[in-house]
Amino acid sequence: MAKRFIAAMLALTMCAGIAGCGIVSKGIKDKTSNSANETGTNNVEDNGRIKMLSNLKSENIVYNGFSDGDTNQPTTEETLMLAELALEQYSAAQSGDAEKFKQTFNFEKVLDAMADSMYISCFVDNSRNEVEHGIAFLWELMLKISAGEEKLMDMEIAARSSVDECKKLLKQAYENFDPDTLDSSIWTQKDSLHPLGDINDKTIVRISLNDFQREDNAMEMYFDIDVINGEYRTSLTTIDAWRIDSDIGVSVGDAECKVNEFVGMTAEEVDQCITDENNASTAKTIYDFVSDYLSPQKTNGEDVKKALETDFPQSSSSTGLDLSGNEPEADGDNWIYSIITVDGKDNGTVSFGPFNEEKGLPEYVIYTSADGTVTKYPDNIEDQH
Repeated sequence: MAKRFIAAMLALTMCAGIAGCGIVSKGIKDKTSNSANETGTNNVEDNGRIKMLSNLKSENIVYNGFSDGDTNQPTTEETLMLAELALEQYSAAQSGDAEKFKQTFNFEKVLDAMADSMYISCFVDNSRNEVEHGIAFLWELMLKISAGEEKLMDMEIAARSSVDECKKLLKQAYENFDPDTLDSSIWTQKDSLHPLGDINDKTIVRISLNDFQREDNAMEMYFDIDVINGEYRTSLTTIDAWRIDSDIGVSVGDAECKVNEFVGMTAEEVDQCITDENNASTAKTIYDFVSDYLSPQKTNGEDVKKALETDFPQSSSSTGLDLSGNEPEADGDNWIYSIITVDGKDNGTVSFGPFNEEKGLPEYVIYTSADGTVTKYPDNIEDQH
């Protein structure tokens, strides 16, 4: 729970979206029948809800990070429903529709749980750990940010008064919610976002599951989406989505549009390319972090090699740092562990190449994903192991 909270809070301030190994749609429980949308124009239902992904060919949807036969994961129906809502939030931001954008969060459903969670947190060390209260806690943060500093003290006072007082102020914050007040939001990117275009039988969608939990009537899913469509590849990352009873809500942490470099590829080929791309990004992220971490020691003339061995003992070892193991104690290893697993992926290993005296750094970083794929950065250095 703690990692999921950290990840979702970081989504308000930074972009993250490191993907793991992938499987195609037949590898998860399929409770829906996906047929092709021949024209690509019937994407909106009468109620205004975007209905894109369930109209795609099933072979054009790649489900990444789902395990075949694992019951502790969302069904295909749930996955598509939450993914479509994420695309709806993106489209609302891209078109500048503030009211539609607000609706996709569905704050109203969890206002009572927000007030309850906010009140309880004032009198115990930790608020409830139920999924519904976890969702409420995160949505509460966004409403507080939107309400502005002048309202924060009122909320703190209300939280020490009663649940009803909390509910009253949170309802006001909900009614006055303004996406322009959120410094880090896809809403702030609306002028640079491209339309998703017609989702048709040539569109490829990749959904990457990062974390999931279910409890009684509530579930929460943390995931990324890539939509490969026409000229563009649209990537939505750090998506936190939930379902309570029949109500759903979503928050897309970041979005990026790139030129589609996958023209003519199959869904499986696209999946492999993105997996390789993200593994390379992971290795680079670690290498850059180690460089920044050791920079002060190098500037101060300290023994950088000793600092590397002291602060990164597992990453510097022959076996490497196991990201699926326990949280490491050494500062450097701990930071790597936190950076890579903050989005819920507790897998793979990290290891360093030989120490380069001139650079004051390891020659390279090797990231081995859970499926055994080895990625080295910089990749132009020969492996000396």
